[in-house]
Amino acid sequence: MRRPLAIADPTLRSAPSSRARAVGILPALTLLLAALAPTSILGSSPAELGLRFRFEPSAIKAGGFYTSVAIAPGASDTIILGGGNSGYHRSTDLGASFEARNRGHETLERSRIASLTFHPTRAGLVYGATGTRGRDGGVARSTDDGVTWEVLSTEPRFAGQNSVGIENLPEFPRSTGSLLAAHEDTIWAGTFQQGVMRSDDGGLTWQVIGLEGQFIRSLVQPPTDSERLYVALWEGGVQTTADALDDVVTFTPAAGAPATVEELAFVGDTLYAAAGTDGLYRLEGETWVALDEGVPSGASWSAITGIDTGEAHLLFAGCDACVDDASGERATVIRSTDSGASWHNVTRPENLDFDVIGSGERWVMADAVPNYMPGATDGLVSQLVAKPADDGAADRALVLWAGRGGLWRSTDSGTTWAPAVNGLSEAGSLGLAVDPADHRRIFQGAGHFGLQASTDAFQTVHIDPLRSVAPLAEHTHPAANRTAFDTTTTPSTVIIAAGDRERKRVGGVYLNADPFSSTEWIDLGYTQDVPKSQPTSIAVGHDARGQRIIVAAAHPRGGLVRKVGDGPWERVEGTDALTMESSDKSDMLWIPGTSVIFFYDLAQGIYRSVDAGVSWERIWAHPSGVLGTGALAGVDSGTVYVAAADGLHRLDGADTGSVEGGEVAVTRIGGEQRVADAHLDDAGDLWAVVHPDASEPTKVLQVLEPQSAEPTIYRYTDELLANTMIVPETLLVTADGTVLVGGLRSGTLRGTFTPATPSP
Repeated sequence: MRRPLAIADPTLRSAPSSRARAVGILPALTLLLAALAPTSILGSSPAELGLRFRFEPSAIKAGGFYTSVAIAPGASDTIILGGGNSGYHRSTDLGASFEARNRGHETLERSRIASLTFHPTRAGLVYGATGTRGRDGGVARSTDDGVTWEVLSTEPRFAGQNSVGIENLPEFPRSTGSLLAAHEDTIWAGTFQQGVMRSDDGGLTWQVIGLEGQFIRSLVQPPTDSERLYVALWEGGVQTTADALDDVVTFTPAAGAPATVEELAFVGDTLYAAAGTDGLYRLEGETWVALDEGVPSGASWSAITGIDTGEAHLLFAGCDACVDDASGERATVIRSTDSGASWHNVTRPENLDFDVIGSGERWVMADAVPNYMPGATDGLVSQLVAKPADDGAADRALVLWAGRGGLWRSTDSGTTWAPAVNGLSEAGSLGLAVDPADHRRIFQGAGHFGLQASTDAFQTVHIDPLRSVAPLAEHTHPAANRTAFDTTTTPSTVIIAAGDRERKRVGGVYLNADPFSSTEWIDLGYTQDVPKSQPTSIAVGHDARGQRIIVAAAHPRGGLVRKVGDGPWERVEGTDALTMESSDKSDMLWIPGTSVIFFYDLAQGIYRSVDAGVSWERIWAHPSGVLGTGALAGVDSGTVYVAAADGLHRLDGADTGSVEGGEVAVTRIGGEQRVADAHLDDAGDLWAVVHPDASEPTKVLQVLEPQSAEPTIYRYTDELLANTMIVPETLLVTADGTVLVGGLRSGTLRGTFTPATPSP
């Protein structure tokens, strides 16, 4: 007989997995099922039991880089927010709550939003500019206020990410802010390095109309002149044209414009410019007038916006390299109430509230990464937008700014600000892991923000940004790529393979006796013994004498390395794993109570060691080349489960021989492709998370009796999972039955079974 869900005696525990991901059973679900179905439930599906699988955001709200924000015109309360990795988020309550809307965007490049704009006259029509360093991406369109999106064309290309590796450009800035303009069926785009492009058929086809090969920083159109465009170039001043609709378009330099303009914005018929370290400007006739009264000297101004109050222009400017104001407070956003004649800092401590709008709790990021907050050293603004109050009151305008760490909102014309991040989830998820000795303790790498830890399945979270870990503290994107445990201590000692995911040669291995009570990490000497190779996976075990052994994969081109006790890290000889073609993700599985370790190099295949990592043999030449896929699961050396680009597999007889030699048998489980991660729960059920494609959303698989010839498979998804997880990367089932799914730059979601119809 078959079970629909993982149900068993909640007091039972199987041997912990080497990846420290084996979990308890599902006692809460057992009680729920007992209440719903007092008779036998064996063989029934969740749907037959009146259950649904529902996801909700974790406690981690936002935290990544948001590049663009757009407010719907007219009386609408809709806001669309674009992330540098997390795609589109939509709010219908002026930012009190958001929901991801990324269904249909199957590539990470399409989720890197550089710019957003609403059509000025057609209700519900929104355009998005996407791409990575001028590659992939394109122009997308929504006709329903951002609920659904379609890619119109991949010809125009943008940069919703940093410009790493682009000649003549620094790593930052990205191409963000105002890059799209629309009039009737015509759309203009300021691309990353293709110049200015135009579409005359609503975005389906495009042509270059000028400035070919230039890096475009901003493109705007006067509200009353559809023939004119102003275009800011990287270190090339401002160009303008008065024949933007003609077959032949001629651009000419705007005389006297500042050399480096990051953002242009019209307030009424007046053009303003945020001009990097040159400062802030207003165009009067043909003269660019510097607006410097009260503007902190030395800042690099990246964003500007405003509204016409009737008596003057209410203006806001933000920076990407901010400095202190005259009183010593860091000025992230400054305000002018007199059309730019004078400015003052509105991100001083008295202007800031760190409680999340819409939920009321203190924002966890405010304490985890305070330097990313407004008024702090690394606060950064990528775009500012404003909308007058419905009654036109000058002191109640809505102002939003997107940047590093999230979205901030003011409803009193910039006097006070609070984080509008309710429903956002942009922190990365790198390797969920549960302590095998205490199933309440769960850890994951947090992308830019170090290590996350939770004892309640991420309903609440503790974040350690790894500030005490040298050399990671010297870099901007420290992350715990993988977590392993030494269970001979109480609590288990936590060991992380950490690094800077933006800089592949920065990383190390560090130890903490209890990250819940301490932020002090011990450097285990990896950086000295294995320089310039980042550890992408680790496994921890012991030899016959009880000495701790750590095995790590060193990328790039570092092979496998091993540390016994307090000895040095030593390279493992005789393996061709981890070539330059290898991914910066790998996976390692140490079978508990044995000397058997499995390692998945996603470029080369699966390797096995039977002597605690001293020697290795490839047992299956099976690459997994799709970003985010590739993982191992298992609790005994004879049966190993493999998540890969071509599906979910079971290896029988994995403890001897190889697939190619005929000793290891491969069985495909289900028909899914692009499987990101797999996990065995304590009841013996196999779980997996599957990437979306053009026809199917992201989904979770539950495989009952996965060792049988014909296992039963249940498939779960919901709207939040489908709209959030563009590149799911990791999965874990907790002791209380919560299914955690983490995505590459998409954060973590919590999945639970609930009654399909709420109880009265």
